[in-house]
Amino acid sequence: MNSHDLLVNIKQAGDRIGVASKVLATDPKGGFELVETPMGWFWTTRNDRFLKFTLGEEQLEIYPGDDVGVRPGDVVLDCGANAGGFTRTGLKRGAKLVVLIEPDPGTAECLRRNYGREIGEGRVLVVQKDVWDHPDVLELAEGDDCNTTGDSFVFGLNQRVEFTPRCARSEKYGFSLCETTESWAPTRPTILGS
Repeated sequence: MNSHDLLVNIKQAGDRIGVASKVLATDPKGGFELVETPMGWFWTTRNDRFLKFTLGEEQLEIYPGDDVGVRPGDVVLDCGANAGGFTRTGLKRGAKLVVLIEPDPGTAECLRRNYGREIGEGRVLVVQKDVWDHPDVLELAEGDDCNTTGDSFVFGLNQRVEFTPRCARSEKYGFSLCETTESWAPTRPTILGS
């Protein structure tokens, strides 16, 4: 399937998910909403317009196959985890651990709410940091309030927040979590996700 067809399919799947979803609760203090979707409940930022499309990617299983798919026992890095749609996919496929790397503070809070049980079980780890190819100070261009998927270290927008990456890519595995105190050591990392 070519990339245009894939995007059309993701939009169609996302639109179906959006129609079938509803807000169950709001947290005005944090600016969050609990949304019931056909793929489960997700805490997300208020009026999020893109959860349905990230879930559409998962519904279409855009990461299939042994070359990039998650296998039982894998440690998965979900870099730019957003609400954690891919995390559910990784856990369902038998990942030993899914590490959610998300620099946005509000989105990281949503991840902690979405995966509280799995965090307690040691199956999910939320790392509120960012990933880049070398340690540096980066400017996070923030998307609008309804689009945390629009946050970017690459494309500039109006508001900027500086982050110092604590995660850098290694030559051997394509990642490392330098400057963290996490005790896990993956044997065959799988890098997928948003």
